[in-house]
Amino acid sequence: MGMLAGNAVLVPASDVHARPFDGELVVLDLKSNAYFGLDEIGARIWSEFAQGFDIDTTVIRLAEEYDAPRSEIDADVRELAEKLVEAGLLVVQNAP
Repeated sequence: MGMLAGNAVLVPASDVHARPFDGELVVLDLKSNAYFGLDEIGARIWSEFAQGFDIDTTVIRLAEEYDAPRSEIDADVRELAEKLVEAGLLVVQNAP
């Protein structure tokens, strides 16, 4: 844990699809036939990554959006990002 660089760009894995459902985001891994549910905040983080924003930019954008301390947002974003990478749902794309 804690190994993702701030400039890491995370993108959904090729076999992963996400759809909003009942206020949450359902993420389906077609390779393993497993699905995962992300709450509203998790869905926002996923959305930032799916749009191509790196970890640091995602933290800045969400800290402004939620008017929350950047350190708290950073910890939450990194924790979720690492879990999603470990689960194979997001993959690290080479930083520009």
